[in-house]
Amino acid sequence: MKMNRLICCLSALLLLSISHLFAQRLPQFDLTEELIAELSLTDEQVTRLEALQAETREKLDVIRAHETADHDTRRAHTKSARRAGRQELADILSEEQLTQLRAIQRSRAEERRALWDTVDKEAMRAEIKAYRTANVKPVMDVQYAKLAEQISPADQTQINEWRVLVRTERESRRAARKATESKARHRERSGRRGKVTQRLPEDVQEGIANMLEKYDAALTALLAEITPQAQAWETAQADIRAKYIPAALRREKPPVPSTDPSNDSRAKMRLLFHQL
Repeated sequence: MKMNRLICCLSALLLLSISHLFAQRLPQFDLTEELIAELSLTDEQVTRLEALQAETREKLDVIRAHETADHDTRRAHTKSARRAGRQELADILSEEQLTQLRAIQRSRAEERRALWDTVDKEAMRAEIKAYRTANVKPVMDVQYAKLAEQISPADQTQINEWRVLVRTERESRRAARKATESKARHRERSGRRGKVTQRLPEDVQEGIANMLEKYDAALTALLAEITPQAQAWETAQADIRAKYIPAALRREKPPVPSTDPSNDSRAKMRLLFHQL
């Protein structure tokens, strides 16, 4: 159980975000009046498509919520759900409508990519980094200092060694991603998946899992102290992104409960390794 939970933590920490698992999503599109008219959808088709989209969101939420499931299990569930969704979509739409929908989606994807290219991503990242340095880091430094008082010298030495491994792996992933951006875009168009970077060695994962369990009470308490700040940080960073990312690129999402870092395994991982 704890190994599976750790794998989920490391996946996020090392920038293997769960979005990679959904790179080829279940059939999703905005069921606008314009699209309904373009595809000449009947009322029955609209009702069935709305139900399919609701079911799709529910399936994705369930898969995301399974923190104890490992990467391969989540990917298998995603593939199965995707196949079922595509089959249902084919049952709802005619062959002509399916062809039209694919053409519309390709066209809009190109438009979104072109619009995304206009976003000043470097400036956005720089502003977010500056915000974290000014607002998040001082608070987390205090919490880490409190945690360090409770960690034995031997455990601190081991954590420092792991921190180097984690940082190296993360930097390796970043470099690989930058070097293969054009290939990744080609894979997206062709429907092929990229290779998943190898995770940390299992003995390291198990060691970190044991360390997280050993200091779980301290981590939970320290993160609970900063819950209000963490929620404010999340909102502020979302506002920064909204300044740079056009509304057309921001999908409207249903409201989600405010983040409680004391129940966030990734937040515990970051605090243990003293990383933002």
